[in-house]
Formats: sequence, structure tokens, C-alpha cells
Amino acid sequence: MTVKKIERALCSPLFLTIAILETVALVAGFFMNSFDIISLLICIGIWIAYSAAKSGKLSEKQTGIKLISGSVKAEYIITWVCIGFIVVGAVINMAAGPRFLHFLSGYVDRSTDDIAEYFEGVVETDEFDAFSSAFDSIAAEEPELGNFKLSELNGKAIAGFIDDIVRFIDEYSNIIFAMIGVLMLTCAVASTLINIFYIGNLHKLTKSVCLSVENGDGEIKKTRTVKIWFLVLGILTALSALGSILIPYVVIPTGCKSASLIVAYVLIDRFEKDKDSEPEAEKAIPEQL
Repeated sequence: MTVKKIERALCSPLFLTIAILETVALVAGFFMNSFDIISLLICIGIWIAYSAAKSGKLSEKQTGIKLISGSVKAEYIITWVCIGFIVVGAVINMAAGPRFLHFLSGYVDRSTDDIAEYFEGVVETDEFDAFSSAFDSIAAEEPELGNFKLSELNGKAIAGFIDDIVRFIDEYSNIIFAMIGVLMLTCAVASTLINIFYIGNLHKLTKSVCLSVENGDGEIKKTRTVKIWFLVLGILTALSALGSILIPYVVIPTGCKSASLIVAYVLIDRFEKDKDSEPEAEKAIPEQL
């Protein structure tokens, strides 16, 4: 009975809509140079699963649902690896960052003459002379720039400016690197929560679908949790798409992904209702007999 319900869900117009939207989002992302191998594998798995369910041979052709489940598991593992790198990077950043900057500040202080000599050679080139002349002619028409003239720069002034910047950053290096480290750890915590409660539960759902089809029956796990995540992420992605509505190459993949998540929410919701109606159907059989 469970296999038939899964087949009905996977060959439904809603699942076909998800397949089309995921394909459009994938192709649009490819042209934006944001190719994602996991999304590609999931998209291929969706089409294979739809084809198998449409032909009524899902039990015999499980490649699609196994590809989807395997891809979600791969994303789950890769996310943990990335979280580990972020945490290690945050610790190294907070521990070694200030020391490195202090070393850099000392190096710049000791090498001021060498830096000044290098930039002196730069400002004396014909290329810089042409650029500074063009800049000065534009700056003369901009009151905000005051009397600043790029052509008056020399190597010593540039070296002094670099030294001042490095000294300033070195003075507040502990605060700066602590803030960067806290930001990185915050990202790691957020990624951990998403990986546990979203990707982890999504993998449990897809794995239970595979086991149910393989065994002929079984419980589909975490449907309610995953559908709530789909709805929340779909709404957040839609808001993100609205923010870039005037940029077609951004709004198309983002909008398709948002629509796909919301359609997936509706699909799971209908699947749950189909599951809830099973006991009533089974009770009706003895009554008719």
C-alpha cells in the first residue's frame, strides 16, 4: 500500500512541476557559473524517479529515489566537513591572527624605506603619470575631493600611509580578529542546526522512502518536519528573489528554487493526507463484505 502511495506522489503533476523547476534553476545557475554537482544529481534522480513512477515500475526501478537519497546523504556529510573547516579556521583566526598582524606591522615598520623606493618607481612610470593626470582632471570638478592631486603622490607618502594603516589595524587586532572569529563560529552554529534539523531529517525521509519501496511497505519518516522546513525555506528564498527582481540571472534560479520548495511542501502535505485516509479505506472493505 505504501509503495502505491509513493508512486502516486512521484508521478503526480506536483512532482513533475518540481522536476521542471529544479531543471530550470539548475540550467540558470549553470549560466551564472554557480554549478552544483549535488543539485545536478538530485535533479537527475527526480526525473528518473518520475519516469519509474509514471510507468508503474517504481519497485523495479529504484535508481532515481536511491540517487536522491544518496545525494542528500553526500550533502549532509560535506556540510559537516565544511563546518569543521569553519570552526578550525575561526580558532586559528583568533589565536594566530593578531600575532601575524603584529609581525606584519613590524616588517612594514622595518621596511619603510624599501616600500617607499618601490612605490617611487611605480609613480615615475608613464602609465601612472597618464592615469594620475586623468584622475586629477576629474577630481578638479568634484568639490568633495578638495585639493587632492594624485600626481603629487610619492613613494615616501604611500609607504607612510601603508604604515599608518597597518599600525592602526595592529592596535585593534585583538578586537578585529575576535569579531571575525565570532562571526565564523556563528555561521558554523547556524550551519550545524540546518544540517541536523533540515538536511539530516531530509535524508531520513528519502532513506525511508527507499526502504519502503524496497521492502514493499514501511513508515515514511519525518514528513511533517521536512515539509515545514520546505515552507520556511521557500518563503525565505522567495523574499530573496524579490530583493533581486530586477536582475534576471539572479531572480530566475532563486525564484524557481523557491517555487520548487513550496510545491514540495504541498506534495508532502497531500501525501500525509493520503496516508491518513488509509485506515478508513481499509475499514470500509469489511463493511462492504
